[in-house]
Amino acid sequence: MARYMVATHNATITRDWLCGHCQAFGRVSVEAEGEGEKRLWFSRAAAADVAHERAAVALERDADRIISLVRCPKCHERARGATLATLWHGLGDFAAAFVCSVFIGVLAVTYLGSSFVGVVLAVAALVVVLALGKERRRWAAAGRADLQVVRVRAAPVQSAPIVRPSQPVTADPYRALPAPPPLDVVRPAIVVANAPIVPSVDADARQPTFLV
Repeated sequence: MARYMVATHNATITRDWLCGHCQAFGRVSVEAEGEGEKRLWFSRAAAADVAHERAAVALERDADRIISLVRCPKCHERARGATLATLWHGLGDFAAAFVCSVFIGVLAVTYLGSSFVGVVLAVAALVVVLALGKERRRWAAAGRADLQVVRVRAAPVQSAPIVRPSQPVTADPYRALPAPPPLDVVRPAIVVANAPIVPSVDADARQPTFLV
C-alpha cells in the first residue's frame, strides 16, 4: 500500500485589493488553507519538503479564490466570473457528495427496506458533504474577510467641449482650401464741418490795379 506525506497550511493572507467595477482600492485579509501531498518512496524528509511546497502553493491559490468572492462595500459587487469559478471548482465537491449520497441511499434501502427513508438519507448526505466542501468554506471565509478601503473612485473630470471645424479638413493636396468667411467692412460716417461761408470776390476786383 502506497504511503503519502500530507502537509496542511493554515494562514491569514493579506493582499492589496482592487474592485474591478468601481475601482475602489484597499487591503484585504482572508483565512486560507492549503494542502499538499507527496508519495513516500525512500526519504521522509524529501517527501515532507515537497508536500510543504505544494501546500504553500495551494495556500496562495486558495487565497486568490477567496479574495475573488469578497463583496465590494462600495458597489456591492464581486469579482467578474466569481460565481462561475465557484461552480467550476465545486465540481469535485459535488461529485464526492453525489457518490456519498448514493452509497448511503442504497444501504438504507437494502437494510431498512424503505425507499422513502433511503431517499431522505441520500439527500441529507448530499447536503452535509456539500456544506463541508472547499467552496462552502471559501464563501464563509470571504464573508469574514477584513477589508479596509483606502481609496474610492474619483468623480470624472468634465473636459472642455471640443470645437470642430465647420468643414472637414482633408489631406488631398489638389483640393482647394475653403474660402475664408466674408469680413464686414464698416465705412466711417461723413462728417461735415461747420466752416464759415466766405463771400466770393468778383473777378475784376482780383485784377491788379496797374491793368485797369
